[in-house]
Amino acid sequence: MTFGSGEACLSDWMNANAFVARQCCPEPWSIEEQLIRTVCLPLNLDQNKSGAFHAELRSIRRGARILAKNMPVLR
Repeated sequence: MTFGSGEACLSDWMNANAFVARQCCPEPWSIEEQLIRTVCLPLNLDQNKSGAFHAELRSIRRGARILAKNMPVLR
């Protein structure tokens, strides 16, 4: 989803609050499953179906998408 001019505000918030690490890997899919199994990544729904937070987060995201689609885009 896009947020129009609100993207800048979102980027600023992420810059101040989101912490990201990266590592170059020619085949990242080869280590993804191991990382998801061994590191707590509760926001990853794809390969974390057994996580305690999975059903709740999925529901929250579904509701947020519906809400966002019904709101005007701020410019």
